[in-house]
Amino acid sequence: MLGKRWIVRYTRVTTWGNIIDRGKEHHAKLLGLQKWRFHVVMESLPVMSHFALFFFGIALTIYLWDLHFSVPGVVLIITSFGFGFYMCITVAAVCWKDCPFQTPLSVLLSMVLPWVKQKVVKCAFEIFMGWNN
Repeated sequence: MLGKRWIVRYTRVTTWGNIIDRGKEHHAKLLGLQKWRFHVVMESLPVMSHFALFFFGIALTIYLWDLHFSVPGVVLIITSFGFGFYMCITVAAVCWKDCPFQTPLSVLLSMVLPWVKQKVVKCAFEIFMGWNN
């Protein structure tokens, strides 16, 4: 809902007048979306809800553990199966670009991993060059 509200606010026209003024406003909003990396934030919202659901399953298991042993076992098995399946399709989508099982996490990881790889290589190179001196 939050993302939908942001998009509605983006598409709303606040400038009345000729088409040139409205075009300038739309262009300024587009530049703002790019500057603030709107697509990354929008991709991270479902990831947060997926992790919230996972943590809810773990918390429910912990809560039910004192009440009876069989019920939390079932909840833990279902939560573990769901988490394992989600991680498998996420890894498959990150490793193979033609994988049809794209998840919000795999899209986010595909955007972040090249940046992390670049930083790790740069840091390792600086450490290696420091040791050689």
